[in-house]
Amino acid sequence: MEIKKGAIRSPQKIEYHWDGATPRRNISRTIITWVTAISIWLIRKLRHFVNVVSFSIFVQNEDSRFLAASAMSEKMTPPENFVQMQTTTEATLNALTAEMNVFREASKKITEDNMKLMQEMKKLRKTLEE
Repeated sequence: MEIKKGAIRSPQKIEYHWDGATPRRNISRTIITWVTAISIWLIRKLRHFVNVVSFSIFVQNEDSRFLAASAMSEKMTPPENFVQMQTTTEATLNALTAEMNVFREASKKITEDNMKLMQEMKKLRKTLEE
């Protein structure tokens, strides 16, 4: 670009025509640049929003899982009266087992005595038959 002597060019025109673009082309570039910048900003905001929404859904799912787990834990944890019943039942079973052992011993003794009596009866029968 040649500058003639005496011709005054404004800095805008020199800067404006520096790359050889027309005013319409520069406006189009500006608009496209702004649209691109706004689109990128909007995409970032939407991604952040989607991440926040999906994170809140994740938190809700985890909360519901935690509540379900705590409810199951409460159901599986024995209450105090259950523990007391269990202790009473164990004591009763131990007492019954001890009584059954005594009964077995008595039964064995009765069986032994019965065998002795049977032998005595056989001896008596033999003596009576002779």
